[in-house]
Amino acid sequence: MENLNRINIKIDVVLECNGKVILNQELANLLELTEITGSLHRSCKLLGIPYSRAWEKILKIENILGKKILEKKKGGAGGGYSRLTDFGKKLLRIYKTSSTRIMAQKVSTKHLVIASSHDVLLEHFLSYLVRKYNIKVETLWLGSSGGLAMIMLDRADIAGTHLYDAETRQYNTPFLRRYWIENKVVLIRGYQREIGLVYRSDVELNDVEDIVLKRLRIVNRNLGSGTRVLLDLLLRDVAKKLNIDYRELIRSIEGYDVEVYTHRDVAQYIVEGKADVGLAIRYVADMYGLKFKHIAWENFDFVIPKDRLSKDEVQKFLKFLNSKEFQELASILPGYRVTEDTGKIIYS
Repeated sequence: MENLNRINIKIDVVLECNGKVILNQELANLLELTEITGSLHRSCKLLGIPYSRAWEKILKIENILGKKILEKKKGGAGGGYSRLTDFGKKLLRIYKTSSTRIMAQKVSTKHLVIASSHDVLLEHFLSYLVRKYNIKVETLWLGSSGGLAMIMLDRADIAGTHLYDAETRQYNTPFLRRYWIENKVVLIRGYQREIGLVYRSDVELNDVEDIVLKRLRIVNRNLGSGTRVLLDLLLRDVAKKLNIDYRELIRSIEGYDVEVYTHRDVAQYIVEGKADVGLAIRYVADMYGLKFKHIAWENFDFVIPKDRLSKDEVQKFLKFLNSKEFQELASILPGYRVTEDTGKIIYS
């Protein structure tokens, strides 16, 4: 029954030419973000899309239509950039206009769109909102970076994020500026969850360094997820300690390029013997009977555009976040806890 509860229904709008798909929502988001940032590489990273796959899709469009949609200039004195051609801009406008018109007909405005890093407590949270208030919730598990990108593109009401900045030793706040949204949003304190190394009982493991020293197989999270960002930070520390080039180190780790989208998927890979270890929340370790090595209590917070704060569905979300019912729910699930700031605005 639990697998059925994880199923989401997603509506997409596509542009076709002679029966071939040339543009969908994912690629439209990428093109729009590239035009804003001036960098295809950075936009891919923000949305969690492999750079090579993005170029493959762009070249496919250009081959089908016989026109360039993206132009690139390599770095130099003036710096490099990527930007849409006039034809690319026109194509994106056609998609956005069509998508807005079609989605307005298909989807009620009385619904909540959440783009977020995957989280078990949030799944239960949203199920409660649906049952109690009978509202429609569209959930996009895009990772923390993808969630912030959707806020930047005005595609979501709320983003769930747990991005750690090693330089400032802060969660989430430093990233608002990097997504050009620091003046457009509020940051709401969510809750804390315990994250660590998850592994089978037959695996001997003390810390992240053992992944390298013992040549353990890992299962990784998708690009753009906060868990992926944290693992990369931990592996950079290992590379410095062992005096190894970081890129050389990750190439030596079996399974580094194996990506999954949820914490449950990480645990499932390990249980099935496809991997020895992964970075995931305590909840899934307990659920799947796996061992757990604590790394950190991380802040899982919510970013909301200021112009959507008054939306009825957003207000219901915040009301439940501040309720005793939510505190009880968080206390029941292993590896979660609320703080004295839960539900409060911590940045505006």
